[in-house]
Amino acid sequence: MLGRDFVETEAVASGNPQVAIISYGFWRADFNSDPAINGRVIHLNGQPATIVGVLPAEFEFATRGRGQALGPTA
Repeated sequence: MLGRDFVETEAVASGNPQVAIISYGFWRADFNSDPAINGRVIHLNGQPATIVGVLPAEFEFATRGRGQALGPTA
């Protein structure tokens, strides 16, 4: 919905700074639907991650209702 998807160089194993894509609900509830959310830093598992995107409202995580942010995988 906002921002972009992950790029290959952002894989966890790459050693690059971490990035995240957050859910629409998390964006609305915790960030007051801030249209300038991309670039803000949140903490995932105690590690800083820069928000690069917001998922569409209709996107559902596999563990419905629990997931709020995605990070790239290796």
